[in-house]
Amino acid sequence: MKKFIKWLLTKMKKYKIKYQKDEKVEELILKTSDLANENLPQNILEIKEEKESFKIDFKRKIRIDNKKMNLLFYELNLMLQSNINFSDALDILIKNRKDKDIVKLLQIIKESFSSGKSIDENLKEFNINHLVISFLRNCQNSGNITLNINALSKLLIENSELKKSFYKAISYPIFLFITFFLSIATIFTFVIPKFKTIFFQVKDELPLATKILLIFENFFVNYSFYFFCFFSFIIIFIIYFYKQNTKFEYFIDKFMIRKIVLFKDIYLNMQLYKFFLLIDIMLKSNYEFYKAFISSKLLLKNKYLLDSSAL
Repeated sequence: MKKFIKWLLTKMKKYKIKYQKDEKVEELILKTSDLANENLPQNILEIKEEKESFKIDFKRKIRIDNKKMNLLFYELNLMLQSNINFSDALDILIKNRKDKDIVKLLQIIKESFSSGKSIDENLKEFNINHLVISFLRNCQNSGNITLNINALSKLLIENSELKKSFYKAISYPIFLFITFFLSIATIFTFVIPKFKTIFFQVKDELPLATKILLIFENFFVNYSFYFFCFFSFIIIFIIYFYKQNTKFEYFIDKFMIRKIVLFKDIYLNMQLYKFFLLIDIMLKSNYEFYKAFISSKLLLKNKYLLDSSAL
């Protein structure tokens, strides 16, 4: 048990890495539990560990609707395909957008590319699709902005359609699941109490099934609140360590792929479809196959699948 707790508490550390690229000094923020296992850039000048105190950030992140984001990068892609300079295209979008959040996003993107600062750090205050940040980071690293934005625009549209199909596929099972628990709650709250007096007046011994039903009813009435609180605590615990610990994240990713009945097949097929969809889009955007295959890690977030495919 002690070893398990120690394993869970192996928290990720945050490093600030300065390195030289094309005669420029650039910065990279990296979170990892083991720096030796990471793929680090060449010509490193300095690696500094940043200490983080335990705190809860109540500041609300800026959220931009996925439909607006899809339209934004669709328009940006059209301008880049028309041989408009990336900086000029951003200026055009900034002038023609009334949404203050989108204008701020575009200004930060422009500033990040002009200064060479990490796009990940500058977009911390935004709650947006991880694909956007991943592809913008790839733009900074590879320098081929037009190809990356073209692939991103297509992928955002395809990903939106994929999500609709996924939600449609799981909506009916979720509806049945919710209906089942509402039915149980209704029976234990309104039906069983009316029959309890009749059961207790019966002199003969009650059947085993009736006894079990009364035990469950008693548990539901007296302990359902505590059970709900305990279940909520477990969920929060899992989410927290999933974000903080790479080993625990790997364990949960593996559990979702291999152990959860019904859901695992839907989830696995969705992840693999997104993986090959990204490769297909990047190949159609004139990427080399090797680069398209490596860049597929941008979309495949499940660490167990990444490890299994040896990407």
